[in-house]
Amino acid sequence: MYDTDRERLEKEYGIMDTYWMLRNPAFVNQWRPEHTPSIKQMEEFANQQADLDSGIYKGLDPVGDSDIALAWSRISQNWEEVLPELITGT
Repeated sequence: MYDTDRERLEKEYGIMDTYWMLRNPAFVNQWRPEHTPSIKQMEEFANQQADLDSGIYKGLDPVGDSDIALAWSRISQNWEEVLPELITGT
């Protein structure tokens, strides 16, 4: 509906980001039910691995001497060289 009938979307569901406050943990946690210990353990682990403001997870890049880690290292190095050129258009 977002792409095809914006007027209907706004009428039925509200303008985009109308419900932004539901993504605010400090606001929503007041009503969130208590998790079981097993779910709480997974949630706490995930929260430690995530930058919750930007949705970027930490510690996912392969490390060590494996083929995947070496390939990832080469890809990252190439990206560091290419990205400034892409940004500046050179």
